[in-house]
Amino acid sequence: MPRCPACGKEITHLIYARSIVEWIPFQVWDGKKVYGDPYPLENDAISQFECPECLKTVAKTEEEALKFLGGKPDMVTYLS
Repeated sequence: MPRCPACGKEITHLIYARSIVEWIPFQVWDGKKVYGDPYPLENDAISQFECPECLKTVAKTEEEALKFLGGKPDMVTYLS
């Protein structure tokens, strides 16, 4: 079983963390603040794979995460 390089604990999985940047139009009309509808900027999404124990980044790409966990590219399981 792999160990987290940051905290040293044995781990069986990683946490996929993703942040999506949104642009939200902001204006002032007649002295009042007005926010428009937000829209995500997919190209600016930040994603990383973190240790479930200490939440430190272990891998920045899926390929790195698979290598760390000893998996193969065709191993995909969604946990609920």
